[in-house]
Amino acid sequence: MTSRTIRVWRWAHEWSSLICTAFILIACVTGLPLIFRDEIRSWGLNEAVVEAGTGHNVAASIDAMVRQSLAERPKLKLLSITEEEDAPEVRIFMAPSWEGLERNPQSGHWIFYNRYTGAFLRQRGDRADKETREPLLLSIALAIHANLLAGDNGKIFQGVMAIVFLVAIISGVVLYAPFMRKHAFGAVRTRRGARLKWLDLHNLLGITLLAWTIVVGVTGAVNEFDDMIGAYWERTEVAPIIQAWARHGGAPTAEPVSIDQMLETVGSQHPGMRIGGLFSPTPDQPHHYSIQLVGSSAFSSHLVTTVLVDARNGEVTGAVPTPWYMNALNLSAPLHYGDYGGLPLKIIWALLDLVTIIVLGSGLYLWLAKRRPTPARSADEAAADVQPAGLLQAAE
Repeated sequence: MTSRTIRVWRWAHEWSSLICTAFILIACVTGLPLIFRDEIRSWGLNEAVVEAGTGHNVAASIDAMVRQSLAERPKLKLLSITEEEDAPEVRIFMAPSWEGLERNPQSGHWIFYNRYTGAFLRQRGDRADKETREPLLLSIALAIHANLLAGDNGKIFQGVMAIVFLVAIISGVVLYAPFMRKHAFGAVRTRRGARLKWLDLHNLLGITLLAWTIVVGVTGAVNEFDDMIGAYWERTEVAPIIQAWARHGGAPTAEPVSIDQMLETVGSQHPGMRIGGLFSPTPDQPHHYSIQLVGSSAFSSHLVTTVLVDARNGEVTGAVPTPWYMNALNLSAPLHYGDYGGLPLKIIWALLDLVTIIVLGSGLYLWLAKRRPTPARSADEAAADVQPAGLLQAAE
């Protein structure tokens, strides 16, 4: 590698690191409690509410739950029905309309039922719901982590920072090669000043975390652009199916058929999969329900198959193809938080996150210390001044 090439990579590493370090530090700090989000939520659950959510083995009628919900809130319409595998409850979401919900997100309302007995559990805002809701600090941490409390613009910004973070990682790896020619791997010069010690620790920890930081950086960027990815999928995969249906005599939505019947039909056509959610017709697909199916294993439970059902008669119009980028999106969120191997993997994820915080903090310290006036130093310390501060600090 020529001196000019090294200078180019050094420039890329220094500035990409400086641009993203503060925001990635925020993401690492707020992401730490989010790794244990399920465990933290479970600690705060009221035992009586949890017991009320358990059932037997026969599913109750969802049609009855919907009727009860609409009677409770007659001015609202059913928008979605969702169910989590680890929480035996049906979550019915209502609002004036999809358009009304977009104009006023606070107009939506949740009502929860026991999946097996059909018994009412709670509704959004009552005491039982507050006892099962996510702790406030955890919600704030999630909002900061995802969008810096800045909505969609914050999500895009954090996605760009994740990409810049990946540039810092790659450029740091490139610069690490010439550094290794002059030093033994893992060598930490503890007797030549604090800056050189932190420089060596920074490099060692950074290269050790290489695989993990790439995984977290890539999945973080994918998660931040989820809305754009989903919109592209709907435009290229869902819309053609709806248009083809309309060309063959599709009629406006009539009185909807039984939801229980729809779910039974879809379930019989896709054995081995469970219903993850049902979404009522939208302005973009006014004649169809969307039913999401997921697998039963830890891995396949994050892979979603979407089926469109004719709202007039409950007939399945077709399954929407799931391209690779949608599978990547569905898998990236649990991988980002280490949510595949239970508590042991989460602990490993948390330890790696803590080490990443040390690497980022040390990189910032090295960059600031390089610019602070100091007394005469050793040749090694002087040589370190030419090195950039970032995720991986390379030394010549």
